[in-house]
Amino acid sequence: MFSLMFYDNIKFSLLILPVVVPYIRNYKKKAIIKRKEKLLTEFRFALDFITTGVLAGLSVERAFGESCKSLKEMFGKDAYICKELSLIMNKISLGETIESGVKEFAQRTHIRELYDFAEVFEISKRTGADMTKIIKNTSEVIVDKIFLKEEVLTMTTSKRFEAKVMKVMPLVIIGYLRWGADNYFKNLYHNSFGILVMTLAIICYVLASCWLDKIADIGGGEV
Repeated sequence: MFSLMFYDNIKFSLLILPVVVPYIRNYKKKAIIKRKEKLLTEFRFALDFITTGVLAGLSVERAFGESCKSLKEMFGKDAYICKELSLIMNKISLGETIESGVKEFAQRTHIRELYDFAEVFEISKRTGADMTKIIKNTSEVIVDKIFLKEEVLTMTTSKRFEAKVMKVMPLVIIGYLRWGADNYFKNLYHNSFGILVMTLAIICYVLASCWLDKIADIGGGEV
């Protein structure tokens, strides 16, 4: 679509590709952050189930297994946390310790709170510390972080909407002029000067879009 809109030639798609790379990277980064946020939220519920199991007299290993069953009912078997807990339980069934399973889980996710939990969990399991208190404290930290992020997102809702509108409007205007009043762009197609102008326009649009994303993404930094 970009190549037809800006160059009136689909062959220029390859020329546009390097320019759009920063935008694609930014989109992938945001997708990863959203996945981490969702996993962190699901992990908080897992901690609640694990705490309930430990308080009921279950071992930590069994509490993890029971929480996995409850989470499958809540989020579905394809949820990120269910897949991760299933991997931990598989390692336990193969004779590995639960500490190593939790540690590998944290390493796969690259989430700071899970790193901290895995380290404290490993030390506490070895020393026989109060596991319920540790899990509860971790859950409280995660809840506080989620609450703070939701507050920030609520306060910036209008600004983020404005940023989306500002990103779409240039394409709408160019699209209208291209197909609704093509005489405006006629002299910019199929000549070197027009190709240069349109290429610069795309570069400016992509850079501006990335800049707007950073401004609007106040509460959406790395998890």
